[in-house]
Amino acid sequence: MEMKRIRVLAGVSDKSQALAKRVIVLLSKNFVITKVNPDLLLVVGGDGTLLHHIHKLGYPELPFLGIDAGGLGFFQELKATELAGLTKTLKTEKYNLQQLPLLELKSGSRHLGYAFNEFAIERGSARATHLSLSVGGHKFEKLIGDGLIIATPQGSTAYASAAGGAVLPYDLSVFEVVPSNPHQSANYQALRQPLVLSSDTILGVEILEPRSRPVRIVADGHEIKAPTSFSISVSGKSITMLRTHKFNFYERLSSKLIG
Repeated sequence: MEMKRIRVLAGVSDKSQALAKRVIVLLSKNFVITKVNPDLLLVVGGDGTLLHHIHKLGYPELPFLGIDAGGLGFFQELKATELAGLTKTLKTEKYNLQQLPLLELKSGSRHLGYAFNEFAIERGSARATHLSLSVGGHKFEKLIGDGLIIATPQGSTAYASAAGGAVLPYDLSVFEVVPSNPHQSANYQALRQPLVLSSDTILGVEILEPRSRPVRIVADGHEIKAPTSFSISVSGKSITMLRTHKFNFYERLSSKLIG
C-alpha cells in the first residue's frame, strides 16, 4: 500500500508537539501532509495519545503509525531517534500491516461501542457490583466485586495485566475476562482467575440490582451508556498498525514491560 498522503496527529504535551513539527518538516519533502483523505494516520505521543485518536476518529480502517513521545510507547513503532529512515521506508513500502481486532459491545443487534484495549465494567457507587455472566449463551456465574475487565490481546498488557490478567500474544484469536476484586465468602464464590475465551465466543453480561448497585462502562477510558443487559464479543472490525520493523511480541514485551 503506497503512502502518499499523511495526516500527522499529536499529543498535547510540548514534547509531542515539537516532535510532530519535526516529523512534518521531514515528511513534507516527499509526501502530502493533509487532513483530507489521508493514506496514513501518523500519531506522535504515547499510548494514551494513540488510543485517544483511534477513538476520536471513529476506529477508521486507515493504518496508524505511532511515533513515541511518551514514557512507555508499547504500541508506538518508532522512537524519535529512528526518524531518519522513515521516508525511505514509506516510499519503498518496506513495512508490514498488522491487524488488531476490536471488541464490540451490543444490545441485541444494536451496536453500542468498540474497544481497542478493553471494556471495564466498574462499580458506580460505594456498593460492589453484582453481575450475571453467560458464556456462549450458557449461564456461567454471578459475580460480586468491583467489576470486570474484558480485554483484547493488545489490551492484555494494560489495565487487565494490572488487575492480574494473563498477557496474551497478538497472534492468538482470543480475548479475556478479568474479575476485579471479586468477593469470596460463604454466599459468593466468584471466579478469581482470568478467563480466556476464543474469538468466536459471545460474553453476556447482566447488571443485577442496577439501582442499588449502579455501574459504569468504560471503553478505553471513554464512558459509554449501556442497558442493564448486553453482550461483548470480538468484532469483525480491526485497527491496522503499520510496522516498520519485523514485529516480535515477546521482544516488545521484554523491552517495554520488563526492561
